[in-house]
Amino acid sequence: MTQPYLEAAAREFGLSAREIAFLTERGVRSHDALHEALEGAPGLAEAAPDIRRDLLIAGVTPLLSPGYRAALAQVLEPPLPGAELSEPVGLPVPENLLRPLPPPADWPGLTGPPVLREAGDQPLDLRARMEGVSWPVRDQGPGTATCVPYAAAACLELLWREPGTLPETLAPEFLYAVIAGQGGLGRNGGTKLGQVRKVLLASGICAEEEWPRDAEPTQRPPARLMQKAAPRAKRIGAISYWDLGLLRRRWPGAARTVLELLKAGRPVAISIPEHRDPLGAKRGPTDWWRPIPVARGEVRDPVKGAPKPEMGHAVCIVGFQPDPDEALGGWFIFRNSLGQRWSKYAPVQGDVTLPVVPEQGFGALSATHLEQYVYEIFAPSLP
Repeated sequence: MTQPYLEAAAREFGLSAREIAFLTERGVRSHDALHEALEGAPGLAEAAPDIRRDLLIAGVTPLLSPGYRAALAQVLEPPLPGAELSEPVGLPVPENLLRPLPPPADWPGLTGPPVLREAGDQPLDLRARMEGVSWPVRDQGPGTATCVPYAAAACLELLWREPGTLPETLAPEFLYAVIAGQGGLGRNGGTKLGQVRKVLLASGICAEEEWPRDAEPTQRPPARLMQKAAPRAKRIGAISYWDLGLLRRRWPGAARTVLELLKAGRPVAISIPEHRDPLGAKRGPTDWWRPIPVARGEVRDPVKGAPKPEMGHAVCIVGFQPDPDEALGGWFIFRNSLGQRWSKYAPVQGDVTLPVVPEQGFGALSATHLEQYVYEIFAPSLP
């Protein structure tokens, strides 16, 4: 399906069928995205000389948004170490992992069609629970690998919010320190949502105001903090959790599963790999650190031939925007943990194309992207 933007761009720039196919594969929906797809693929001159890379870049440059221009002008920070990948990358795949696996009995994706478009669909936005109060996006800090506990803590802050009360601000560092104290840190210091689930159910979590500013994040918290955290474990009814893995064949319905959890009022944390463009620089930024997500919060779908991922990232899914022009039916809206360094110009004023990133520090991920690549799903519930 050719997107409406590309139909207009084809007339504006005289795009060839080959150029339209290239831009469609990269999910281009705006002048900014057209520029990024071409600028981020220096290998085009050799791989596809029939695509007029330099000419199209020159043509679209005067039409770029101010926020995207600002992201281009800044020095992008190097990608953060992310969530630990579920399985080793780059190793031979055992035959038993190539066989289809039956879905688990509690898998919400068992019900409903895989395509998420339904008659009368309306956007879902769990951020409405925070209406009237401040819930600023926090920053896990450059060079840290705490995105997993930050995503889980955001789920609980949203789940536990009651009308007429201020939202609790929890300490993701507590979860990280407990895992570190148990010797559970992985590659680059990363963790998994499955580890966080065990800590929350067994030990709870302390409030940010209770977490000492000078606490060592890789040592087990002292007994007094464990005592403060313990009562919050009783405020969790259950935590649904699935590890889909990276290498084995996965059961279908991951996007449907996340949507059904959101419909039930449950925020969802996910872990997902970061990818690089196969025509980009070998050590260039991943799809989370290109100018578009830095400026607008839109994470591009990986393209065919993308190198195997080396790292992952975790975020808290808070909503869904139906979109008939997205292959599986829409976009998941998430809360990130990178503060003001990321999606710093969202929402984009005057942008009528979906997805619409609602505020700074949040982002959007297509249902297709999540369906194909998510490797952990985590959703807490009330008792």
